[in-house]
Amino acid sequence: MKKTVKTLVLLTLALALLAAQVALAEPDATVKGIYDALTAEGSGYSQMKAMYADYYPDCAFEEALNDDGFTLTISGSPEMEGSWTFARAGDNLTVTIGGEDMVGYSLIMYVMEAVGDVLGMDSALMNGYINGVNALGIEDACFNSVADGDGNTTVSINIAAPWEMKALDQMVLDERIMDFEPLGGMYTSHAASVGKVMIVVNGEPEDATILLGEYGGLDDVAYQSLINAVKLFRPNGWEDFIDGYTALADAETAGYTVRLNADAEAVAEIIDDARESYSYAVIHFGEQQ
Repeated sequence: MKKTVKTLVLLTLALALLAAQVALAEPDATVKGIYDALTAEGSGYSQMKAMYADYYPDCAFEEALNDDGFTLTISGSPEMEGSWTFARAGDNLTVTIGGEDMVGYSLIMYVMEAVGDVLGMDSALMNGYINGVNALGIEDACFNSVADGDGNTTVSINIAAPWEMKALDQMVLDERIMDFEPLGGMYTSHAASVGKVMIVVNGEPEDATILLGEYGGLDDVAYQSLINAVKLFRPNGWEDFIDGYTALADAETAGYTVRLNADAEAVAEIIDDARESYSYAVIHFGEQQ
């Protein structure tokens, strides 16, 4: 009888330890949420996979969730083959990629989109903020990238809470972000974003259209960005614009027009992915239509 009791006690203890190990092995809830958002039907990552399935049928994608992260693997395509592990380290989700690994960088963007979904943040605003952190040399715990001596970069994405983005109002479009030449004799199209502001410039000197957008509403960040863009791209009449356009307002002159809070139809003529969280202005240089 004593042996039977002892055996039952040991069996109970073993089952308890096994249950504890299973509990410990359950995926981190936040990481799992990001993984689920990343792989959900309709996500940017899933759309990218579907596109590659159409054009590169031999290219295969595999996702694996573990207790503290997940791994994305691509095979069947020499240009894209590789494996990338995103692992939780404290408040951050980290991944290490090679310096020339454009596929890895694109995967980070899709993961960022999923992080935004889970934390309730606008992915376009997040990307703009990261552009500013990197280009303007701003230190921020929400996103960090550190290069080692071997050409690799470790990227850390804060997933503990929605980002504060304290430096948003410091992020204005200028030549550090808009690395472009002035408009020339041929039609060109350029786009850039930083912080909460974005811009698209289409056309040539005598006929140019600028779409300016800002998260949450147009303010002085948008105005300063517009002035910097006009100085850089130099459409015909740009000097008169700089002298005469001193604050955000609708305007109509012989050389340019400005329409603030452009409606969805006007914005859709320029971009396909307008966001409700952004306000837009359309500026046109040249013969008025």
